Amino acid sequence: MRIPRLLTILAPASVLYVLAARASSTAPSSPEWLVVLLSLALSLTPIALLGATQSRHVSRLALMGASLAVAIASAGTGSVVLDRTHDIAWLVVVVLVLDLVLRSAVRPGLRYGILIGFALAAIAGAALARQGLLSDS
Repeated sequence: MRIPRLLTILAPASVLYVLAARASSTAPSSPEWLVVLLSLALSLTPIALLGATQSRHVSRLALMGASLAVAIASAGTGSVVLDRTHDIAWLVVVVLVLDLVLRSAVRPGLRYGILIGFALAAIAGAALARQGLLSDS
């Protein structure tokens, strides 16, 4: 699998967009520069992996780096949109990690079923928690 060229542009652009939204919605705190540096470094993962050997896992790692960058950049804000972005980005990261782990151990049909079931369970849990039907503890 190849890394989509659009991902090399969209990853840093989306992180910069989230960081701009974060800066406009909250007052900057002391570790803010660390969040900015870490998320920008992770957003460059697709560009760093362009020269890597073309294996099946390179595009997943590039997408995981971009998702981690968005998740870190959108963490700890008061904005509802950025909080949902944070949750979705972490869901993408976890599904990609599970896909990389299950790739060698499980048949493809069962692996996709596990990944889809996990994603649906996470989305249902988030919806129930948002409605107040699940406790935070």
